[in-house]
Amino acid sequence: MKYLILVLLLAGCAKDLSDPRTIHGVDATFVPYVNSYLTEKEFYLHRGLDYDIPIQFGDLPDNQLGLCTKWTSGYRQIVIDAYYWKFQSEAQKESVIAHELGHCDLNLEHVDDPYAIMYREDRGSLNYRQLFGF
Repeated sequence: MKYLILVLLLAGCAKDLSDPRTIHGVDATFVPYVNSYLTEKEFYLHRGLDYDIPIQFGDLPDNQLGLCTKWTSGYRQIVIDAYYWKFQSEAQKESVIAHELGHCDLNLEHVDDPYAIMYREDRGSLNYRQLFGF
């Protein structure tokens, strides 16, 4: 299983004058998975994304499958490792996107329950009810 790691990049005291994200927009590959997340979020929480969160493919270190990066300015982005993505089942792909959006959209941390979406390893969990606190 690949580890999904949340990284918080802390900015200095200076005011951000430009967008620090290195990616923009959502790659078309991820749109169906984002739509599934948004459908479930609307059902449980009656709202959409709390942030403009770009999601793109990239190269991640240390066998990471996904990475949510958040800046103190509020900017957020998700990078999915292109190499490891192709080895995931459909359930795992949906789970990975939901997991990373859990970090970037809901500000959630990892949990100890191996059957939860927010568990640190991808196990293909799609328990949105638990993700949204029900």
